[in-house]
This record gives sequence, C-alpha cells and structure tokens, in this order.
Amino acid sequence: MSPSVSDVLDTPHFREGLGGLAAKHELPLATVEDRARRALEAMWTRHDPWASGLWRRFGHLVSKRYALEVDEEGLHQVAELDRRHPLVLLFSHRSYLDTWLLRDAVDRAGLAPIIALAGANLSFWPMGAVIRRTGGLFIRRDAKDDDVYRYALRGYMRYLLETQQNLGWSIEGGRTRTGKLRPPRFGALSYVVDSLRSSTGPEVYIIPVSVVYDQLGEVATLAGEALGGRKRPEDLRWLMEFSATQARVGGTARVDFGEPLPLREHILALEADPKRRPVLVERVALETCHRINRVTPPTASAVVTLALLGAGRALTLEEITATVDPLLEHLLRPPHPPLMGVDPSAAPTEWIHESLEQLLAAGVVERFDGGESAVYYIAPNQHLVAAFYRNTL
Repeated sequence: MSPSVSDVLDTPHFREGLGGLAAKHELPLATVEDRARRALEAMWTRHDPWASGLWRRFGHLVSKRYALEVDEEGLHQVAELDRRHPLVLLFSHRSYLDTWLLRDAVDRAGLAPIIALAGANLSFWPMGAVIRRTGGLFIRRDAKDDDVYRYALRGYMRYLLETQQNLGWSIEGGRTRTGKLRPPRFGALSYVVDSLRSSTGPEVYIIPVSVVYDQLGEVATLAGEALGGRKRPEDLRWLMEFSATQARVGGTARVDFGEPLPLREHILALEADPKRRPVLVERVALETCHRINRVTPPTASAVVTLALLGAGRALTLEEITATVDPLLEHLLRPPHPPLMGVDPSAAPTEWIHESLEQLLAAGVVERFDGGESAVYYIAPNQHLVAAFYRNTL
C-alpha cells in the first residue's frame, strides 16, 4: 500500500506534538489535528510512473541544447550510500533546469527517487499537478506564523527520512542573481536536524551538489532582477517563455557531487563544542556550502569574462590568454576540479577563442575587427551578465 497522510498523523511522536500545539494555542485537539491534516494533504506528494515519464520528457525537451557532464566518481559514491542510508541532496541553484539535470544524473545511477522541496510559486496549472506526482513537495514561504503548518512539514520530513526516502532542495532557497552561491536558508535543514536529534533511525547523509552551466539563457533576466527589476510570477505564459529561451541557448551543463556529510556524526561533533552548539544548523549549512564550492568547476566563460572585466578595455585573443595564464596555473592544479567542457589537451587559445565565439553569439561580448588585430570587449549593458559568469569562479 502507498503511504498516506494518516501514516504521518498516526505516528506517536506526531500525535504527542499535536497535543502540545493544542495546549499552546488553547484550541481543541480536533481543530489542530484537522488543520495539520489539511496542511499535509496540500503538501503530499508521490511518484507516479506516468507523470514522472511525462515530466522527464518535458525536461529533456527544454534542456536538449545542453550537453550534460556528470561527476561519475562522486555519483558512484552517492549510489553506494543510497543502498544503506537516506540522503539529503542540497544543490546550488542557477536555473530552473537544475532539478531536471540532477534527476537525470541520479537516474543513471539507479538511486531511489528524490522528494524535491519546491516553493509554492511553482504550483500553477498544469505544472503543479504534474510536479506533485513526480515527487515535488510544495511548501509555503509565508508560514512563519503558522505553527501547525510548520509542525506538519517537520513531521512529514521526519516520516520521509525514517522510511528511508531521499530529499532534495536548493540550499540557497532560490536562484542566484549574481553567479555566486547565495547565503544558505536554514528552515528545511533545521527540520532535518531536529528529526535526526529526536529519532534513532539510520544515519542521514547530506550530499552537496554543484550544478553549473557555461552558458545560460536566464542570466539576462537574473541580472535585471539583481538591479531591482520585478521578478515575474511563474504561470503558464512564463513556462512557455522559459521553454522558448532554452531553445535559443545551449552549451555544457555539469553536475558534481561534493564530499558526503554524515549528519548525525557531524551534529554530535558540533554539540560537543559549547560555542558551536547554539548555531548548529548554521554550521551544518555553511559546511555544506563550502563542500559545494570545492567541487564547483571553473568554466571557460568564467575565465574569459574575468579577463575582460578586469582589464576594463578591449583585448586581443593573445592578451586574454596572457591575462589568464597565471590563473590557469592555479586552477589546473589539483585538487581543483578540471575546466568544464574543455578538452585538457587543447591549447588555451583554442578553448578561449571558442568561448569568445559563444559569448559573441549570446550578445555578452562584442568584437571590433577594424584594427591590426581583432579585439573583444564586454557589450554595452552586459557587464552584470558577464559578472554572473565570472562569479562562478
């Protein structure tokens, strides 16, 4: 039988907590239980084979212009842990393509399906109905003062982990507007930490995940929002425009897996230090972010835009190569991950020229051919877009 809302409501620790909430708010237990049931029903998710197949095909359609690279060694390690432990995959968030690409990566390793937390802003028709049937758990962002809703979410996440199901969400809580990893959000992670501290189930492993693109169609929109532009609400029209944008831009996307973090073991180590105990969740989140950054690969577009933005003037291909040469000596030295999407045997001038051509096609860079040698420079009003690529370094 498939699990149901009643399976969560009927667990002893959940019912005990409902009683505490009823006493705290001076409400009848039946009222609190009804509110918790309705909250669970609103967030309940499952993996329906038909809907999952449909969602996978749609993901392939919108991401087909990207060649996906996967950290196979890291994925193999994650697959080994998946056989014995529930996992929490916390990923960097640069695009709405992230979850599709991550699902592709874990599917090829045969991992158990992921219950992916998502903002309720994505729960619009028909997308919301499909996502709920593909392991998407929609959560409200306006529940700060709703104790019953937050308690129901915490109880649901604990139930999922105790039944050895995998969870996943963006550690940043939303897409980066700058290319840098945003400060981590603590809400959902605190529920996982609380669940682990109050249960005797198996060890839970946090899997830090980096998702990076050498070109990205959403960057111009993200840069506009960083300047204070209004974020467009997600709806059916937005979905159609997003799909059309992906059809115009492509390149290489890469998924890398950081060093797994045994959460209960890490919690015990933090609790042993009186200074770290009050900020335990924050320390877990920051450690996860550090591990994401350590496996985030440099991209050719990041190296090129670093040179052009730093110079503040137009550069020839040879000048760009000379500018980044000292950086490459550092980046290509272990333990740094290799340059993404670049043939390691290729000369720097080859892949730098190829990256310049891609940035030219995207309108981020322009070229002047009227002198002795062609020179490249950041196109007008494209400096924030270029900075987005640079900041992935």
